[in-house]
Amino acid sequence: MNISAQEWGKPDGPAIVFIHGFMQSHLSWSKQVNSPLANDFRMITYDFRGHGNSDKIMDPALYNNGEKFADELNAVMDAAGIVE
Repeated sequence: MNISAQEWGKPDGPAIVFIHGFMQSHLSWSKQVNSPLANDFRMITYDFRGHGNSDKIMDPALYNNGEKFADELNAVMDAAGIVE
């Protein structure tokens, strides 16, 4: 499964990971990533499974599993090199 993630702002700044709500996408954070925050912070946005540009899964049980969503967040943070 592919999770769509985006990076904005200052590459060497402190990282902020933005997590959107249900039925939304990374576009929920467009005002924040296009604001003066970009001068100081490295900002990471991503789309949950089934949302935005991420893969759509046909098994509804995978949308009711909080651990799977946490695994996605960990994968995004790992890919971005953010230490937990």
